[in-house]
Amino acid sequence: MDLREKQKEIIELLASHEEIIAKLYKTYAEKFPANKQFWTVLHLEELDHASWIRRLFPRIEEGVLSFNENRFKAKIIKESFEHVEELIRLVQTKELTLMQALATGIDIEQSLIESKFFEVYESDSHELKQLLLSLQEAFLEHSARLKEALKKRKSIKSS
Repeated sequence: MDLREKQKEIIELLASHEEIIAKLYKTYAEKFPANKQFWTVLHLEELDHASWIRRLFPRIEEGVLSFNENRFKAKIIKESFEHVEELIRLVQTKELTLMQALATGIDIEQSLIESKFFEVYESDSHELKQLLLSLQEAFLEHSARLKEALKKRKSIKSS
């Protein structure tokens, strides 16, 4: 497999990862109808992130955009994908509280931030830098919204 094919494979994995997170949030929207709008917005935003990532395909094809193939580890992305798939199965088969769902969402968003997944390198192309910065901002925003919702939920429970 040549470099472009490897990079396209990584891009597809990254986009699929966003989609599986979107599916988890959609599952939460179904599980918690009183909070459906909150989870649906996150779901739709994750789908947007996937489309942002896929916009890199033509740029890679054209040879205009490239990145170090070791930058994003396919194995780690696949493991995270499988973890989120397992979370979806658990939501569908076990009882889950809204607080647990919020905490899980925070964990997912934070783990991507803390892994420096979106760290920008000087050698990155402008287009890749912009995408990574946009994704990092989106993940920080999701994390903040999830934390705020959890904080509100905790204050309601303690009242």
